[in-house]
Amino acid sequence: MGELVAWGKANPDKANYASTSPAFIISTELLKLKSGMPGTMIPYKSSNEMVLSVMQGQTLLAISDGPPAIPQIKGGKVRALAVLSESRVPPLPEVPTAKEAGVDGFVVSLWYGMFAPARTPPDIVARLSREVIRALESAELRERLAAMGVDPWPGTPEELASLVRSETARYATLIKSMGLRLD
Repeated sequence: MGELVAWGKANPDKANYASTSPAFIISTELLKLKSGMPGTMIPYKSSNEMVLSVMQGQTLLAISDGPPAIPQIKGGKVRALAVLSESRVPPLPEVPTAKEAGVDGFVVSLWYGMFAPARTPPDIVARLSREVIRALESAELRERLAAMGVDPWPGTPEELASLVRSETARYATLIKSMGLRLD
């Protein structure tokens, strides 16, 4: 990670990154903020295209979710410099956290939630919640998700609402402090 940051600083005109969505743009902008590394965003349509751009040398780096990246990392096609979680992840135990790699305060968690229209009846929401929790407690599904670097968190609708509120506040502050504008 230190070599990447140093190279980016020494070659600001070549320091670019692949991205597909605001989640990855914000994550990479946070890396730039925490490390002082420059970088220009190159947009891609999918995470697979984004990882492929790094494999082919079209972009210097990409912050990606696990499913498109882990097979390429394990196959030696791309090099993982760090995971952005608080601790190392089971599918890539040899990959350090960003903090271990020298970029303190660079922790980002991508999460998925199931949402329904605002006026969905409470009994339907409760049933959907129970079924999702039941599915996420399945050993087979947990094993498949773990292989992709996904750690299931079967929470209640209230817990998801709380997470959405806290993450929205956290990232709104971060986006404002970085001067980002997502169009």
